[in-house]
Amino acid sequence: MKKTDTIATSIFALASFLFFFLAYRYHLLECESSQLFLFTGDFFRETVLCSGGLCNYLSRFLIQFYHIPLIGAAIIALALTALRYGLSVFCKNSFLLPFTFVPSIFYWTLLCDNNYTLNGLLALTAAIFIVAGIMKLSSWKGRGIAALVAAPVFYFLFAGRFFLYAEAPVWVFVLIWGIAAVVMFFCIFLRENTSGRGWCIVMLAVVFGAGGVAVWQNCNVLDEEIFKYTFMVRNREWHKIEQCAVKRQPLSPISTNALNLALAESGRLGDKAFAFFQKGGRSLINFEERQMSAEIIFNLGFINEARHITFEAMASNPDLQRGAFQLFRLAQTDLIAGRMTVAHKYLKTLSRTVFYRKNAMELLKMDEEAVSSHPLYGHLKRMQPTAPFRFDASSFEKMLEIMVEQHPENTPAGDYLRMSYLLNKDLKSFERMLHGLQEPLAKHYKEAGEMISALKSGGTVTSAGLQDYITAYNNCGGNPDRLQRFSGTYWFYYNFR
Repeated sequence: MKKTDTIATSIFALASFLFFFLAYRYHLLECESSQLFLFTGDFFRETVLCSGGLCNYLSRFLIQFYHIPLIGAAIIALALTALRYGLSVFCKNSFLLPFTFVPSIFYWTLLCDNNYTLNGLLALTAAIFIVAGIMKLSSWKGRGIAALVAAPVFYFLFAGRFFLYAEAPVWVFVLIWGIAAVVMFFCIFLRENTSGRGWCIVMLAVVFGAGGVAVWQNCNVLDEEIFKYTFMVRNREWHKIEQCAVKRQPLSPISTNALNLALAESGRLGDKAFAFFQKGGRSLINFEERQMSAEIIFNLGFINEARHITFEAMASNPDLQRGAFQLFRLAQTDLIAGRMTVAHKYLKTLSRTVFYRKNAMELLKMDEEAVSSHPLYGHLKRMQPTAPFRFDASSFEKMLEIMVEQHPENTPAGDYLRMSYLLNKDLKSFERMLHGLQEPLAKHYKEAGEMISALKSGGTVTSAGLQDYITAYNNCGGNPDRLQRFSGTYWFYYNFR
């Protein structure tokens, strides 16, 4: 049975690694960006010297390596395999061997949700290995004394508030720890080998099959796409974002937000926006989703507002941690706004991390003059609006109007304002912005202008393209499926979205 056990363990470890590396890599990156681990004595003391502190410290230490998804996936695979190995130590019965994978599979499904960290997994694994160590003692008296000593020590180091999974309902704790306890109990008291290899292989197939279904049902493809687009926006990979959208239409409005920002930053929003699915002003920005909103606002030049949203996003982290990337973004906004002392405070904190240290040290060397001459920071510094304005979701267009009035050279903001009018079908406001635009007009601006001219002239159409659309529209009987060749035009959007 040892060979069967080795093969099954290898399959499980490889499957979990490939899942998190290939299918969930951006979940790992998002998880890492919302956590912070510092190599300082103060951080060690304030983290460890509280209930469950060692568990929390180890979890945050490991999560920082999610910054490299290959390592992050390996860490999760090893942790899940270690939990299973701890249970297999008790198992001498081939009938029970497949069931030692069940707690690890349950925790695999939990880790599909970024609200769960490694805390609970590490605590459960530690508990099983502590029990295994106690069971190695030969006398019952020794086991009893060891258990009495180990229980409070374990509770302080690994349990505390994490014992009940701070980010999970109590029933989740009861279910997973209960299953692990039941499996361990039967493994300890059912020692005789009551079945052959065939039964073991069949049950392993059943357990792995059911586990695969559970993981598939719990993995969030939509969130993975959102995290992927968010990551590309943070790295300003505009061309890559457009390539991904061309290859596969974005599934989420938040992904569409990222796409529209990429098109605006590359100067193609007016030419390509309606080649992709758009639906109202929320296709440009959705303030309910703070991470992407902060990125959009930041790149449009609203630095103080981006700082405000980033603070709100950090306050909503699942386990109330300060996110490493969020601290980096706060430092950037303070540098641009001229708050050098505050920026340096964040950067000195990040200089004690592994993966943000290099960038933090580079920014610490910058003074206000260096910020002003920086290709990105200097541009955003010059783009900051000087007039007061109201900042909320309902005032986005007004914010853009103020920005464009004060900084007409802010091309992305101008495109955002024009596209906001078009998405909201406000042709009257859009017409005002047509004046002064240089020829040739962007494709969608031209289409909207032709529509405005036709409406103002009482139906007289001078554009051959618009006339073809009107003819096809009149013949389609209101069925948009028969107008798909026009689906990339503003005319189609105006009538059917």
